[in-house]
Amino acid sequence: MPNIESLDVTLCADLSANRLAALTTDFAKDLRTFRGLQVESKRDALPRDGERGVAISIADLVITSITSGFAASLVGVLRSYLSREPSLSFHLKTSDGREISVAMKNIDSPNLPEALARLMPGE
Repeated sequence: MPNIESLDVTLCADLSANRLAALTTDFAKDLRTFRGLQVESKRDALPRDGERGVAISIADLVITSITSGFAASLVGVLRSYLSREPSLSFHLKTSDGREISVAMKNIDSPNLPEALARLMPGE
């Protein structure tokens, strides 16, 4: 299993920009309670050459310093946010390109914890 350097997380929902930004801020704050986990917003990234305006959405995060056991905990955190806002979905992508999307329709799938664990190092 390859060891990932980072996990990009994008929150998507049919919400106002302010509401989505608030949920993203709360989500990042909750993730930061995990020991050693680093969570940063990508919104401060500079636009790429030829792009204008903000290059990165307000709802993009980068998680680094991921330790084993995080996948199981992540399912609980995702579930709590989907309960708060059922239209929300999470798109997770590893630094090596593997992806998974989590939404209300699949949060209770018995395969989800295993699928998330396959993305994480040391799982």
